[in-house]
Amino acid sequence: MKDMSEPVANREQQQQVYLTRLRALSESIVSAIAAIECNDLANFQNCVATQESICSDLSVINQSFVFQEGDNRELLEEIKKAQIALAHLNLVYSALITRSKRTTDMVAGLFRCYGLGYDKGRSSVAESHAWSCEV
Repeated sequence: MKDMSEPVANREQQQQVYLTRLRALSESIVSAIAAIECNDLANFQNCVATQESICSDLSVINQSFVFQEGDNRELLEEIKKAQIALAHLNLVYSALITRSKRTTDMVAGLFRCYGLGYDKGRSSVAESHAWSCEV
């Protein structure tokens, strides 16, 4: 007679691995956000590589099991909480990346437009002009 607890245990183990990977992805996103805040390009690149790897793992794990009746309710609840937290964090991350790109584009545009005007041979401000501030 075949032991029926083995498939359940294996499924629960896969779900536990899935939960662990969800949490690791969230941690990597938080680290990437911190790297952006600190202008740490190397750390940001490492975080993106880690995120790609974790997403690949998650897609493989997600394809290999389905949630069934009789699964550990507490574990399923933890997975659901982790998925919701990850979805929220992903929205924040997406908005930050979008704003960062706009800022980078703006700074690059400023350098393109105004960088050409800095010529050591001539002043960009009229020589007779004096800057002043009244208080």
